Amino acid sequence: MCRPQATQQAASIGAPTASTPKKPNKKTRRSPKGNNRRKRCPSTDESTTCTLSTAPSDESLDSSIDALSPPRTSTTRTRRSRKSKTPKKTPQQVQVVQITELTPQQKSQYIALDAEMVGVLDRYGRQHSALARISLVDWNGEPIFDTYVRVTQPIVDYRTFVSGITPAHLDEALPILEVRRIVGELIHGKIVVGHGLKCDFKALGLSHPWHLTRDSAKYQPFMKVHPNNSNEYIAKKLKTLAYDKLGMIIQEDGKPHDPMEDAVAAMELYKKHRLKWEKVVEWKMERTR
Repeated sequence: MCRPQATQQAASIGAPTASTPKKPNKKTRRSPKGNNRRKRCPSTDESTTCTLSTAPSDESLDSSIDALSPPRTSTTRTRRSRKSKTPKKTPQQVQVVQITELTPQQKSQYIALDAEMVGVLDRYGRQHSALARISLVDWNGEPIFDTYVRVTQPIVDYRTFVSGITPAHLDEALPILEVRRIVGELIHGKIVVGHGLKCDFKALGLSHPWHLTRDSAKYQPFMKVHPNNSNEYIAKKLKTLAYDKLGMIIQEDGKPHDPMEDAVAAMELYKKHRLKWEKVVEWKMERTR
């Protein structure tokens, strides 16, 4: 019978059954992953072929690299405290030991000097200062030499209110030539300490090497800036220095000056600042060489 066959064929064409397998398209067929196959390379040469292998994953590459490379140390940096760092010492760094104490022999090389003057007239009628008293003390402030000096020129001003000198003091005083000889021998080769030593040496008629002179009137840390010139320094009074640096009261108002006391004050000023003062002298000596 022909009719049943046509019906059956139409039914098969309208809806394929689930049991009918669908044939895979050869053009879209892919090789299963992991299977090495020979495939034509994307090249213009049709005859050239290449072999494609399964590419390893990123995780497997990292694990293999880590296995071959040496173990890494921790890269975490520890921050050091700056306080824990010790300064690097250069080979030229030398520790200097300063000796503050002097031996008795070294102390004997220091003499403090102070003088008092009176006003006299020279042959031209001009007034200037003449030596009337000279006092010397040692390192400990003990007197070495103290005398009044005979003045041969006419005295016009005894300056008693400052010097304390009266005519009676000069009646039996030593002559200037004798005083000059004695003082010259005492200070020869020694360090002379004082305040305004230039005037004292001039009145004595003596000279002394500059590197053996410690004048508190010329030591710059003891000086003050000139009120009219900021680039110039002028000397402070010994009375002011003694009080500011030592707490020592000298040359009290209404009382004459005592050259022994002034010499002691000058020596004490030097002793307190000796180390720095000597460095300044050494620096000046190096410049003159």
